[in-house]
Amino acid sequence: GAYRYGKYKLIWTDNEEHDPMYWYDYYSTQPRRNTNGTRNSDYNDYLNCGPIPEHTQSRNHYNENGTLVSEIPCNDQPCLFNVEQDPCEYLDLAQEARFENLYGYMYNMLMAYHDIQQVPLKQYYYRRIDPFSDPQQMRDGFWRPWIRDYNADDAFVDFEDVMRQYFDVNQKVDDVRTSAYYETAQQFKLQWKQQIAQKLNNKNENVIAKKRINVANGNGNGNGTNGNGTL
Repeated sequence: GAYRYGKYKLIWTDNEEHDPMYWYDYYSTQPRRNTNGTRNSDYNDYLNCGPIPEHTQSRNHYNENGTLVSEIPCNDQPCLFNVEQDPCEYLDLAQEARFENLYGYMYNMLMAYHDIQQVPLKQYYYRRIDPFSDPQQMRDGFWRPWIRDYNADDAFVDFEDVMRQYFDVNQKVDDVRTSAYYETAQQFKLQWKQQIAQKLNNKNENVIAKKRINVANGNGNGNGTNGNGTL
């Protein structure tokens, strides 16, 4: 799953393949193609990712015995990215001490949503194919909406019926504020905001101090630039 907060993005993948390809391998190296098979130059490295940096792991690492020794990023634990400065998500910030509060907030929010999620669609539809979705079953052979109107009183078991039964058993309410993770997340969020405010205050104090020095030395015009609180 993933959780966004401003320019930051927390990602936690669930890739169980033996040799998975991390997503930026595809987007940074594979071009898009036109319907005739030719390359679409407008979408060739359209994120401007460029080559994957050497420090960025993009494959599982195994020893000579075939034992997994290091997983691809964000698989064993979440990654944190600044998607404004790093849109290709190469630089994981999760282990940096200055982002500890931000990481704690976003991680607990992700867990809060996971905690209150209802039965997944995949669990209901896994390996099931709705025959009515076949265009050949439609009059003109084109795809169009085919799902019938829901009727709670008929014998057909719809997804809505599964959801109702799931709630009767688990009593889960679709309100993230009911999760214990949510309260923990808010504590981290408050600490992160205080951290940002303190950094902004320190920047402003430094600007004021420099202005005073410049004025005292006759070198300044009194103009200064405030910080923006960005870590």
